[in-house]
Amino acid sequence: MEWEETDKGKEWTKEYHKQYYLKNKEKLNRQVRENLKRPGVKERKNALDRLRALQAKRTIYGVLGGTKCVHCGYDKDIRALQLDHINGGGRKDRDENRSTTKILKMHRDNLDSLKDKYQVLCANCNVIKKFDNNE
Repeated sequence: MEWEETDKGKEWTKEYHKQYYLKNKEKLNRQVRENLKRPGVKERKNALDRLRALQAKRTIYGVLGGTKCVHCGYDKDIRALQLDHINGGGRKDRDENRSTTKILKMHRDNLDSLKDKYQVLCANCNVIKKFDNNE
Protein backbone atom coordinates (compact mmCIF):
# COMPACT_ATOMS: atom_id res chain seq x y z
CA MET A 1 0.00 0.00 0.00
CA GLU A 2 2.77 2.44 0.89
CA TRP A 3 4.54 1.70 -2.41
CA GLU A 4 1.47 2.69 -4.43
CA GLU A 5 1.13 5.92 -2.47
CA THR A 6 4.80 6.68 -3.14
CA ASP A 7 4.33 6.13 -6.88
CA LYS A 8 1.27 8.40 -6.89
CA GLY A 9 3.26 11.02 -5.02
CA LYS A 10 6.05 10.85 -7.60
CA GLU A 11 3.57 11.22 -10.45
CA TRP A 12 1.86 14.15 -8.73
CA THR A 13 5.21 15.86 -8.13
CA LYS A 14 6.26 15.32 -11.73
CA GLU A 15 3.00 16.79 -13.02
CA TYR A 16 3.23 19.72 -10.57
CA HIS A 17 6.75 20.60 -11.77
CA LYS A 18 5.67 20.31 -15.39
CA GLN A 19 2.74 22.68 -14.85
CA TYR A 20 4.92 25.08 -12.85
CA TYR A 21 7.47 25.14 -15.68
CA LEU A 22 4.81 25.80 -18.31
CA LYS A 23 3.31 28.61 -16.22
CA ASN A 24 6.69 30.24 -15.41
CA LYS A 25 8.69 29.35 -18.54
CA GLU A 26 9.90 32.88 -19.35
CA LYS A 27 10.97 33.60 -15.78
CA LEU A 28 12.84 30.30 -15.44
CA ASN A 29 14.60 30.69 -18.80
CA ARG A 30 15.64 34.23 -17.85
CA GLN A 31 17.10 32.90 -14.58
CA VAL A 32 19.07 30.25 -16.46
CA ARG A 33 20.45 32.84 -18.92
CA GLU A 34 21.47 35.12 -16.04
CA ASN A 35 23.11 32.24 -14.18
CA LEU A 36 25.13 31.28 -17.27
CA LYS A 37 26.62 34.79 -17.32
CA ARG A 38 28.30 34.21 -13.96
CA PRO A 39 32.05 33.47 -14.20
CA GLY A 40 32.86 29.80 -14.77
CA VAL A 41 29.26 28.50 -14.81
CA LYS A 42 29.02 27.97 -18.57
CA GLU A 43 32.40 26.23 -18.71
CA ARG A 44 31.46 23.85 -15.87
CA LYS A 45 28.10 23.10 -17.51
CA ASN A 46 29.74 22.36 -20.87
CA ALA A 47 32.35 20.10 -19.24
CA LEU A 48 29.61 18.19 -17.38
CA ASP A 49 27.58 17.82 -20.61
CA ARG A 50 30.63 16.42 -22.44
CA LEU A 51 31.28 13.97 -19.58
CA ARG A 52 27.67 12.75 -19.59
CA ALA A 53 27.71 12.29 -23.36
CA LEU A 54 30.95 10.30 -23.15
CA GLN A 55 29.53 8.07 -20.40
CA ALA A 56 26.38 7.46 -22.45
CA LYS A 57 28.50 6.59 -25.51
CA ARG A 58 30.55 4.09 -23.52
CA THR A 59 27.37 2.41 -22.25
CA ILE A 60 25.88 2.16 -25.73
CA TYR A 61 29.11 1.02 -27.37
CA GLY A 62 29.46 -1.64 -24.68
CA VAL A 63 26.07 -3.08 -25.63
CA LEU A 64 27.03 -3.03 -29.32
CA GLY A 65 30.25 -4.96 -28.76
CA GLY A 66 32.79 -2.43 -27.54
CA THR A 67 34.66 0.68 -28.58
CA LYS A 68 35.88 -0.65 -31.91
CA CYS A 69 34.86 0.08 -35.51
CA VAL A 70 33.08 -2.98 -36.90
CA HIS A 71 34.46 -2.31 -40.39
CA CYS A 72 38.18 -1.50 -39.97
CA GLY A 73 38.78 -2.26 -36.28
CA TYR A 74 39.85 1.27 -35.25
CA ASP A 75 39.90 1.52 -31.44
CA LYS A 76 42.45 4.19 -30.51
CA ASP A 77 40.14 7.08 -29.48
CA ILE A 78 36.43 6.88 -28.58
CA ARG A 79 35.93 10.46 -29.83
CA ALA A 80 36.50 9.24 -33.41
CA LEU A 81 33.79 6.56 -33.14
CA GLN A 82 30.20 7.16 -34.19
CA LEU A 83 26.86 5.44 -33.71
CA ASP A 84 25.68 4.42 -37.19
CA HIS A 85 22.19 3.40 -38.28
CA ILE A 86 22.71 0.10 -40.12
CA ASN A 87 19.84 0.72 -42.57
CA GLY A 88 20.07 4.52 -42.70
CA GLY A 89 17.58 6.88 -41.04
CA GLY A 90 20.07 8.84 -38.96
CA ARG A 91 18.96 12.18 -40.37
CA LYS A 92 15.36 11.56 -39.28
CA ASP A 93 16.60 10.55 -35.82
CA ARG A 94 18.60 13.79 -35.50
CA ASP A 95 15.70 15.94 -36.74
CA GLU A 96 13.34 14.46 -34.15
CA ASN A 97 15.72 14.61 -31.19
CA ARG A 98 17.77 17.73 -32.02
CA SER A 99 20.85 16.90 -29.94
CA THR A 100 23.31 14.08 -29.59
CA THR A 101 22.80 13.90 -25.84
CA LYS A 102 19.04 13.33 -26.26
CA ILE A 103 19.67 10.69 -28.92
CA LEU A 104 22.18 8.94 -26.67
CA LYS A 105 19.80 9.09 -23.69
CA MET A 106 16.98 7.64 -25.79
CA HIS A 107 19.18 4.73 -26.87
CA ARG A 108 20.59 4.20 -23.38
CA ASP A 109 17.05 3.68 -22.08
CA ASN A 110 16.23 1.15 -24.85
CA LEU A 111 19.28 -1.10 -24.84
CA ASP A 112 17.43 -4.19 -26.12
CA SER A 113 16.58 -2.62 -29.48
CA LEU A 114 20.08 -1.34 -30.18
CA LYS A 115 21.77 -4.41 -31.65
CA ASP A 116 19.47 -4.77 -34.66
CA LYS A 117 19.48 -1.09 -35.63
CA TYR A 118 22.94 0.32 -34.87
CA GLN A 119 26.63 -0.36 -35.23
CA VAL A 120 29.84 1.38 -34.16
CA LEU A 121 31.89 2.87 -37.00
CA CYS A 122 34.89 5.16 -37.01
CA ALA A 123 34.31 8.57 -38.60
CA ASN A 124 36.10 7.56 -41.81
CA CYS A 125 34.14 4.35 -42.34
CA ASN A 126 30.89 6.15 -41.53
CA VAL A 127 31.52 8.86 -44.16
CA ILE A 128 32.49 6.24 -46.75
CA LYS A 129 29.30 4.25 -45.99
CA LYS A 130 27.15 7.37 -46.35
CA PHE A 131 28.81 8.19 -49.68
CA ASP A 132 28.49 4.64 -51.04
CA ASN A 133 24.82 4.32 -49.97
CA ASN A 134 23.80 7.88 -50.97
CA GLU A 135 22.60 8.57 -47.42
